[in-house]
Amino acid sequence: MIWFDALDKFVELCENIITKRHHTEETEMLNALDMKYAVFSFAFLLAGQAIAGGVSVSVENFTHERRVAKAIIKVTNDLGKTAKNVFVDCAFLNKEKKAVDVSSALIEKISTNDYAYDKASIVTDHDIQYIECRVAKFD
Repeated sequence: MIWFDALDKFVELCENIITKRHHTEETEMLNALDMKYAVFSFAFLLAGQAIAGGVSVSVENFTHERRVAKAIIKVTNDLGKTAKNVFVDCAFLNKEKKAVDVSSALIEKISTNDYAYDKASIVTDHDIQYIECRVAKFD
């Protein structure tokens, strides 16, 4: 909900900037500064929202046996509302931390202040040393 409030304030700022526009060089420069301020403000509000809560992922376990590299991931919901269709992307990395392959996981629903487990895996002949996962998208 906070994100939508921030978006509404950003749209209002942009509308104010556009409606004040006159065709003089001084006001064009002022409008450009106003727009930069509006974009910076919106980015700051979004960063605050990410700190206040979100959906995060951690790798709980990682194995590589018989050509199968598998990660057990824990996805935590601190949004303040139910998270649905949480897509997690995981990159499997070699010793130089270069991606060898990727895999995805989908968690259909995570209640507020709850977590869920899933796995991501690949079949490979490469020596996988690391795994990095991120939340790609959620509703």
